Amino acid sequence: MTNIELSAAIIMLVSFVSFIVGLYSKGNATLEQIQDTVRTSSALNLSQIGHMKQLVSNLSEASSPEWNTDNTHLQALKAYLDKSEMLYSDVETEYRRRKLLVREGLVLPTSFKIGTRHNYTATGLEQLVDVTAQYISVIDTLINVATSKSAITKHPNQPNILTCFEDTATYKGSEYYQQHPNAHRLTLYHDDIECGNNVGSRAGVNKLTMFYMSVDGDSSNLETKGKLTSIHLVLVCHSSDITAYGYSAVLRPFIDDLMRLDCGIECVTNQGETQSLFARLEHVAGDNLAANQILGLVTSFTRSHFCRFCYVSAADAALYTNANDAPKRTKASHQKDVEMAAREPDSYKKTGVKGACVLDELDYFSGIESTVPDVMLVLVF
Repeated sequence: MTNIELSAAIIMLVSFVSFIVGLYSKGNATLEQIQDTVRTSSALNLSQIGHMKQLVSNLSEASSPEWNTDNTHLQALKAYLDKSEMLYSDVETEYRRRKLLVREGLVLPTSFKIGTRHNYTATGLEQLVDVTAQYISVIDTLINVATSKSAITKHPNQPNILTCFEDTATYKGSEYYQQHPNAHRLTLYHDDIECGNNVGSRAGVNKLTMFYMSVDGDSSNLETKGKLTSIHLVLVCHSSDITAYGYSAVLRPFIDDLMRLDCGIECVTNQGETQSLFARLEHVAGDNLAANQILGLVTSFTRSHFCRFCYVSAADAALYTNANDAPKRTKASHQKDVEMAAREPDSYKKTGVKGACVLDELDYFSGIESTVPDVMLVLVF
């Protein structure tokens, strides 16, 4: 088989695998539907190949034996058809598809322990079981991003216009980004999803919290800007486990990986070159409830000082028509509020702060300065 014929077969397989990956990413395609798609496509391919092989066989029978033996193109065509019969062998089953995707860079989740709890069997026997969550390695994800992306098409530089984080004074004044201009800038987003009947008697039992990571290092890339390909699932856990064990236990592997990425790690590109990979968590996004939870602020928006940007009280919130009129939260004032919360558990009634943000373990991160507003908050103010 010639290189051109082999490339044609590979292109067909890559195109079909890309289609299958798209079905997985949709979320509303079941494994059964994906399997039916593969089975139908494989059957169609075999039917077409079988028809072509019959045509080639008829041609061979109608030709002289010498022509069949000496015709290299005919032999290459037969080899190509034989190879094409096995085109779908790597995607015929869920196990083979998963194995193929892992080989091509898919990062699978790993289970990690966040605590223990007591369970009781139907006979009343008490058991101590591990409570776990699912984590998708940020390091492995970023290595795939760094080693597989093509040349970046930068956004045009427009003075006095903020097109991305690179245009801000914060970025331009950062010593870290001056030393590592190719460092990835990450945004963490999380929210709850209800997997059962959200109005039934068991509402909340199966509620999950999903953590996502946006790779803002690609925000200046016109090919990926605003695309879902720049957003990656990071962690999944039961929402009740956050209440029971706290964000520190749930986000432990994520924070540990961020500490390593801040110092830089070595990775090998597809071209075999070794490069340093740096990344920092730059922002935390989410709806008001999710953001306040992870930042250690109050989660009631009808009382106390609920805003994560200022000290406006619930009673005065309706009186302000401009957010700039309210007293601002600062890094220094927030630190005092956290210290006060440790001494006086009821101080949140005056400050809105119930404790420290677990992400403050990162030396460079400030929960108050790194939170960003959502649309609903903008509408409120």
